[in-house]
Amino acid sequence: MRAFTEGQGTECIDEYTTTDVDPGRIEERCTRVYGVPDYLDDTHKWPRIEAFVHATARRETNGRSRRSERVYLLSSCLSARDSAAAIRGHWQIENSLHWSLDVVMNDDQHHARKDNAPINSAALRRIALNIVKANTDKGSNRVKLKRTGWNDNFLRSHMRKF
Repeated sequence: MRAFTEGQGTECIDEYTTTDVDPGRIEERCTRVYGVPDYLDDTHKWPRIEAFVHATARRETNGRSRRSERVYLLSSCLSARDSAAAIRGHWQIENSLHWSLDVVMNDDQHHARKDNAPINSAALRRIALNIVKANTDKGSNRVKLKRTGWNDNFLRSHMRKF
């Protein structure tokens, strides 16, 4: 991050800070939006880059502190508050999908490693999960997935929707 800002004349356009406090956990997040320094435009020639965001988070849980830092490139200049919301929204979706895949399909236990097998099997698991989630019957997604494997009529009822 220092390479983007220090000695480059890069100015912070906007800053937004939040603090979440739960029992046993404190999390502080700071989001800063910067204009694009000329050297980045000249060196990398990224199309339509309007700004970049520096997001830092410090989480303290049970007396232990952890800090993370990320940089995002923006194709439109957002406020720091809007950038923070977009970043949080992205990670909520990502974490929700990963959690669903892991709980419903034991995604972390799949060990396909050769050629395109990891990408293909991950794509098939996501497709299957989306099909199962689209079913409005009662029951968990894991139970629906099992029923789909056990009952051809139930499988066909899923497939008709797509």
